[in-house]
Amino acid sequence: MICTVRDEHIRKLIMEDISMTWKCTLDDGTVVWGDYERPGVPESPWVRLQEFCKENGRCVAKAQVIVMGAPEEVVFEDENGLDGFFIARGFSKDIDMVTGDGPSYQHMTFGLLEDSLERVDVKKYSWPECEFEDFSQKRKATQENLSFMIWRDGETKKQSEQVQVTLNG
Repeated sequence: MICTVRDEHIRKLIMEDISMTWKCTLDDGTVVWGDYERPGVPESPWVRLQEFCKENGRCVAKAQVIVMGAPEEVVFEDENGLDGFFIARGFSKDIDMVTGDGPSYQHMTFGLLEDSLERVDVKKYSWPECEFEDFSQKRKATQENLSFMIWRDGETKKQSEQVQVTLNG
């Protein structure tokens, strides 16, 4: 089950819980929301979207980051579909060694496999700064990061021998 409407859960996630999320537009125009912590749904929204795309021959054409107090920002976009794409969410906290308290941070990391098939273009958005980090990383394509990706249907980067060797060892 993917979330295709900005419902009360999404509103609460963004406006009350002050949580960062994503919105993806699929190649058929369907808009999917990252509905983290939805009651009764144990899987992450990314895993559900990954399964939905695989089962229905869909792929992500546009990915946006959503956070309260900041405009929606397009991270990656390709009208033909992003081929080899992932999103990961993370949290961190600075801890004061005396009080045990400190500020919390949220991060949304987006990755897109480059056409060379050797590196992943990684962009990281941070809260409370509400901006992308100043640098963009190029990470080596690994079995782990390739396994989190959504692939375009048909002749894709995933079918290449180089990606298959990395994925399957």
